[in-house]
Amino acid sequence: MYWSISSAIYGGTNGSSVSVAASVVDALYAAIKATQGTNLVTVNNANMGGDPAPNVAKAFTAVLSDTSGVGPDMLFACQENQRIQFPQGIV
Repeated sequence: MYWSISSAIYGGTNGSSVSVAASVVDALYAAIKATQGTNLVTVNNANMGGDPAPNVAKAFTAVLSDTSGVGPDMLFACQENQRIQFPQGIV
């Protein structure tokens, strides 16, 4: 099975309930490629292309879609500096 990254968002709130987030699809593809096949990614400012919400804790969400359109989407979420094991076959 092959997967594409449908969406990936990284960000937080600035202390006044205003969400500050960025689309990080390209950064996630690059971070997965940099693992050289392990697909174990640490979600942090360095791997996600910068800090969209300085001085606040960030969260991350991603949706992977089956490229054949048959299988269900896979959802991933974590906090800043946590790691996610992504499946093989991300294209």
